[in-house]
Amino acid sequence: MRRLQLAHVQVDRLTAARTVPDYRPYGRAPRSTTLPAGTYWVSMAQPQKHWVQAMLNEDTYVPFPYFYDVSGWSNPLLAGIPGGSAGRPVSASIERVPLLARPAPPTLPTDLPRVGIIDQRPEPDYQYQTTGWLRWRLARDWRVPFTALSPGEVTADALGKLDVLLVPNVDAGPTYRELGADGRAALAAWVQAGGRFVGWQEATSLAVHLGISSVHLTDPQASSPGALMRVDAPRPNEYVMWDEYYSPVIHPNGAGVVAQFPDSMFVSGYAERADTLAGTPVETVERSGSGSTTLFSVEPNFRAFTDGTARLLFDAMLATPTPLRAAVTPQVAGRGATTVTLPTPAQHVAYEQRGKS
Repeated sequence: MRRLQLAHVQVDRLTAARTVPDYRPYGRAPRSTTLPAGTYWVSMAQPQKHWVQAMLNEDTYVPFPYFYDVSGWSNPLLAGIPGGSAGRPVSASIERVPLLARPAPPTLPTDLPRVGIIDQRPEPDYQYQTTGWLRWRLARDWRVPFTALSPGEVTADALGKLDVLLVPNVDAGPTYRELGADGRAALAAWVQAGGRFVGWQEATSLAVHLGISSVHLTDPQASSPGALMRVDAPRPNEYVMWDEYYSPVIHPNGAGVVAQFPDSMFVSGYAERADTLAGTPVETVERSGSGSTTLFSVEPNFRAFTDGTARLLFDAMLATPTPLRAAVTPQVAGRGATTVTLPTPAQHVAYEQRGKS
């Protein structure tokens, strides 16, 4: 709401409950709903109506088949905020909301875990986007202290000072090699002894090759430059930003499923064959000795702007997630089986430096 207000959008609030006969919750069919007093109420009858539509629509139509980056930018879906719209004009008892204060950072537990991250390119002149987003989220938004390690700095001594290791979308192949035999053994032993590994996208492949995850990975059949897709998750109203570039399809193969695409997909933005993702996991968890491995098929912190799924990452950072259900897919022969190969070192750089020359 504050973001809308800073763009000169008039934001009101219901002073009394109001029944809306054709209320359409985000991503759902219209229904009659009684909204309680205090509900934010944003009318299209104002000068900034086009900005309201662009920011609050669940799926804004784009009249051309060319996209860069993300094709769906619905702010409530990105933030995991419940809401919806009325199909016809409706009157209500409302009052204007003064400019809201900047949201406070999340409340941290007193026993905050010791957090580390893998930073593949720690030098200041160039960092991977995924690492920069993670650093910003930890330092500026959540205000969580963390220790950054390059793959070569991963040792038994360094890991012994950590409770959880966050591994973003680094190059899996080079990271695996730069860890070296000692680093790989130390990381696997650390998880067995109680450490918690949390990784996403290419880090899923890294975890499989390290032997700390049994999930099976395949390349997606769906295609999208970036679309918002609803997921079933411990927190309601969650939508992930899905793109085809780094997002494998996870087959649990014994891992518990924490979040998954529903059988009936809802997509905001442009995507082809999104139905092929239906029922597949977005987040998995499995125990390894006294520790655990939590994996995301997507970037939960895309541009440090997907506040909804970043909360799933926040929860996984604080504690091992509880699965929604146990895996029901058949076991794949051999722990760590995967059809996704470790990428070449140039893939991230080539993708992220497009157009910079």
